[in-house]
Order: sequence, then structure tokens, then C-alpha cells
Amino acid sequence: MSKLTLPALGASALLWAVPVMAGPLGPSSGFLPTYAGPQNGDLNITSAEAFVHQSTFEFDATVSDTIGTTPGVFYVWGIDRGTNIAPFGAFRPGVLFDAVVISEPSTNTNFVLDLLTNQLTLLTGSQVQINGDSLKLTVPSALLPSAGFASKDFLVDVWTRLGLNPADNTQIAEFDPSENSAQLTVPEASSISLVGAGLFLGAYFMRRRRK
Repeated sequence: MSKLTLPALGASALLWAVPVMAGPLGPSSGFLPTYAGPQNGDLNITSAEAFVHQSTFEFDATVSDTIGTTPGVFYVWGIDRGTNIAPFGAFRPGVLFDAVVISEPSTNTNFVLDLLTNQLTLLTGSQVQINGDSLKLTVPSALLPSAGFASKDFLVDVWTRLGLNPADNTQIAEFDPSENSAQLTVPEASSISLVGAGLFLGAYFMRRRRK
């Protein structure tokens, strides 16, 4: 918020205009019985959210220990953009994805892989934020184009794994949510309009104060 004090009407409009853009995926159900690695806290997802903005997607995860405690941990977001493919088959039939966003903090490896085109794009340092037990990746929308769904209908899941061998599911520590992908949410059109109105009112009253 600006240091300038807005009149009550402008400030109220701004506060009420803030839209909720996060789709909480829910806590994980714990380590999978098929997982063969160490059950350290940085593999245990305590919460995760997926945001969609006008030109970017944001993927957040919080774990129960400092990220980087265990070398070689991969944080993987699977995104279903409209194909309803279940790459894990019977292992996890409810986890649908045709693109992945992957972060491996111990080697600072972060990228987006479109599984339909096999195009891999590295993320820059400014698109990756690690703060203790939390991780946030910001991905340009152009890297996750629709495969049939509107962006508001994309499905998302996140999981941790120790190693990145796609043929070895024993590397997967846990899923969040544990069984099925969750749908993204976006701000309602009315909320977007309120944001614009709030900003307009704020600017209008600040101009009047200057006069």
C-alpha cells in the first residue's frame, strides 16, 4: 500500500477488490508405501497452491523442513491443459498431466517441459524463489499453452521425488493431493472490474489532494 493515505472510499474499493486467485491443493496424505528413499521433511508437502494471473502461472509449495536439506529432491507440478492423459497409469490414475514444471533446488535446476511437444525451457533465477521451507515458481503463460482447456480449467497436482527416472515410481515420495488433480481458480470478472475501479478512485482522489 502506498504511504499516501487514500480517502475512505478509495481505500475501501481497493481492499474489497483483492481477488482470491489461489487454488489450494490440500495437504498430502504422507509418504507412499512404494517410496524407497529417506522420509525427510523437505520431501513432505504440508501445503500447495496454484495461481493463474493474466500472463503467468504461479506454483507454490511448503514442506515441513528447510528446502535443500536432502540433496537431489525434485519438486514436480503436473499440469493437465486439456488432454486428460494419465501418464502414471494404474499407479495414480487420477493424476492427469501433459506438461510438468520441475525444480531441483540443490543444483538450481528449474524448467518447464511440454510433454506434447517435448520442448524444455529453463526458468531464470528471478522466476524461482526459495524461502526456508517454501518454494515459488513463476511460469510465463506462453510456456503452458492450452491443449483444449481454458487456463481457468487447467488441472494441477504436485509431488516430490528423489531422482528423475520416469520409469521408477519408487522415487516418488508423495502426492499433494494424494489421489486426484485439482482445478485452478481465477478471479471473477466482477473482481477484476473492482480492481480497476479501486485504482481509478485512488488515483482520482490523490489528484484532488494535490490540487
